[in-house]
Amino acid sequence: MRGGQPDRLVARALRSEGGAASRRATARLCRRVRRRRRPPSDSQLTSAISLLARARDKRVTVPLRAALEVACADPDVLTYVLERLADAVEGPWRDSRDGVLTAGLLAFLGGPSPGGGLRLTAYAGTRGRGLLTWFVTAACGADDEEVREAGVRLLGRSGHPGLLRVLEGEFVRHADAELHGVSLRGTTGPLWDADGRPSPLTRACLANPGLPLTPVDGGGFSVHATRSGVLLAVLKGRLDLVPDYVGARGAAGTVGALLGGARLATSGEFTDACRRALRSLTTGSAQDEVCRIAATGRDAEALAAALDAGLCWSGSRAAFLYLTEQWARYDAADPDGVLMRAFCAEHTTPAVGTYGARVRELARRTGRDDPWPAPRPGGARRDGLPKATPPRERGPAPGAVGGPVRRHGLLGSDGWFGGRTGTP
Repeated sequence: MRGGQPDRLVARALRSEGGAASRRATARLCRRVRRRRRPPSDSQLTSAISLLARARDKRVTVPLRAALEVACADPDVLTYVLERLADAVEGPWRDSRDGVLTAGLLAFLGGPSPGGGLRLTAYAGTRGRGLLTWFVTAACGADDEEVREAGVRLLGRSGHPGLLRVLEGEFVRHADAELHGVSLRGTTGPLWDADGRPSPLTRACLANPGLPLTPVDGGGFSVHATRSGVLLAVLKGRLDLVPDYVGARGAAGTVGALLGGARLATSGEFTDACRRALRSLTTGSAQDEVCRIAATGRDAEALAAALDAGLCWSGSRAAFLYLTEQWARYDAADPDGVLMRAFCAEHTTPAVGTYGARVRELARRTGRDDPWPAPRPGGARRDGLPKATPPRERGPAPGAVGGPVRRHGLLGSDGWFGGRTGTP
């Protein structure tokens, strides 16, 4: 074939898609791709996969897909085709309409590969993860309802480890964005719609029996370094995995994600599951984190979880009862206020954590004695830090009007470069 002819066939097939000229151009390209005497050339394969990704008419896509399936029975040919797809999704398709997943391309990628499994997952090159990420995003965000539903069904039954990691990673990325109120550009949209119905991505995660991955299964994959990984476990009803996430991500990140999930504008079933997870925490560090947040008085979800679960701060039971306004229990535990005054004395510096504003506000509102330490003699602040010196009492700064002037030269006995100072 003359140089450039495959590209001209693609252009002709797209120009009058479904017409007689389009069908003739498609037939010529199919004959070149599936011939058995010698393998198709790189340009013919590239043109075929490009046409399959752009065409919509079944009179073009069905014969073209059949020709590519014949050619891709050779594992080397399939690898080449997937490499070209990976190049496209990271290059020309990134912000192009050509990056839309078509019915023909979906059927081709979802078919069996020579080595078993899906053709989509047969590519193990360095850009394989990019190809899988594109597929998940394109399938769940497809405008064509038939393509979108077929893509969700494929993702919901795949057990390929790489695809599972990408699927979980996309859910976690969207959960992180929703917790922070961030809109992700060029993605599948929110995890739930305005009516509380799960998005295609959420439905795929719910349907896939291989999710969630535990931190052990995920190895060093970054999804378990993000704070929202636990939310997928909650979505799937795997509250038994919450302690694993506490161990992998820490108590602060895990509890923060659960509190955020309980506040998301989603289905009531999911937010209720997050609240149940907060009330069923078994790890001491996670329980203490809930109590710490509840004691600040700024998070109603944390306070409700601590009270409903009967949690108590391991640091100071009396202080927790005071800060959460459980007055009857506090009066019984600390009738003379000694324990609360000792707690306040230990928490006056930022290095320990200060609760001064909260304690003083509660004392003022309830008419109780203020247990926070009184101001110290010598102008010390009430929180125990030295009183800051006003700028006017410090004297003029070097170089300022009326202040010392630096001279060039050696370091003098007065500490200035130049050995002497003066005034302008």
